[in-house]
Amino acid sequence: MQITYDSGSGLLNLRILAFDPAEARKIASVILEESDTMINNLSAIAREDAIKYARDELETAVERLKEARRAMTSYRNRTQIVDPSIDTQNQMGLLTILQQQLAEALIEQDLLMDNAREGIHGSFRAAPRGGHRTAHRR
Repeated sequence: MQITYDSGSGLLNLRILAFDPAEARKIASVILEESDTMINNLSAIAREDAIKYARDELETAVERLKEARRAMTSYRNRTQIVDPSIDTQNQMGLLTILQQQLAEALIEQDLLMDNAREGIHGSFRAAPRGGHRTAHRR
């Protein structure tokens, strides 16, 4: 019996020499059956290992999901917020409105400060049609 391995194709070549061709064929059949059985057993072991690993990963993921849900429920109970993303959007909307009001208030303050300074140095009256202001001393 001679066994060679072809690395290019990944196949094992089996050559059996016997006194009778039928005997050589019988020996080759027995070796082939045993090889098939061994390969199937190894494949089953590898498959079971892969399934066990996948189950372990699934259990870990389920535990992480449960912990995340517990944390979310605790957060909702503590803050009385049902959906944090909607609350965040509402807060951003409120922040935008407050920033606009602040900008308007700062502009109004600047106008009042300008008017107050003008009141100290003289009063201004708008011309009826020309659009020019004229200063008059009191």
